[in-house]
Amino acid sequence: MKLILLSALASSTLLGADDVIKWRSQGLTVVPEHNIINLDAAVEIRQGNVLVRAEHARIHLHDKGIHREAVTKVVLRGNVRFSFVHGQKKISGRAEYAELLPLDSITLSGRAQITQGGNVLRGAKITYYLLTGWIKVDAAEGVIRLVK
Repeated sequence: MKLILLSALASSTLLGADDVIKWRSQGLTVVPEHNIINLDAAVEIRQGNVLVRAEHARIHLHDKGIHREAVTKVVLRGNVRFSFVHGQKKISGRAEYAELLPLDSITLSGRAQITQGGNVLRGAKITYYLLTGWIKVDAAEGVIRLVK
C-alpha cells in the first residue's frame, strides 16, 4: 500500500494544528462497522515530528467519521519504535506493545524503554504524557546522566 493521508488530530505541543497523519504499510484492512483501520507489516505512522514504526497497527476512528478528532486511539504491536522532539529534547522509545491516545499519552509495555540523551528509563509499563512531558513508570529502572 502506498502512502495514504488522513486529516486528523488537533494541536498540542508536539503536533501543529494543520498536521496530517500519514501512514504506510504492506497491508490495509478497513472494518467500517467498528470504525477501525488495520495496518499490517512494516507500519510507519507520522504526524508532525512524531514517527512511530511497528509490525502491526490498529487505528480507531471516532464514530462520527473523519473530522478534527477523527483518530481516538492507535494500538501498535510488534517491535514498536517511536521518536519525536518535545521542546528541545529528542525522545525515543521502544516496546513490544504501545497505545497512543492522541493529545494525551503514549503507553508502552513489553520490554518498554524511553531514551532522552544519555538518560534511559525501562519498565514493565511506561506512560509518556504528550502535553506535559511527565513520565509514569511501573517496575522502573534507569540511568540518569548528570551534567558537570
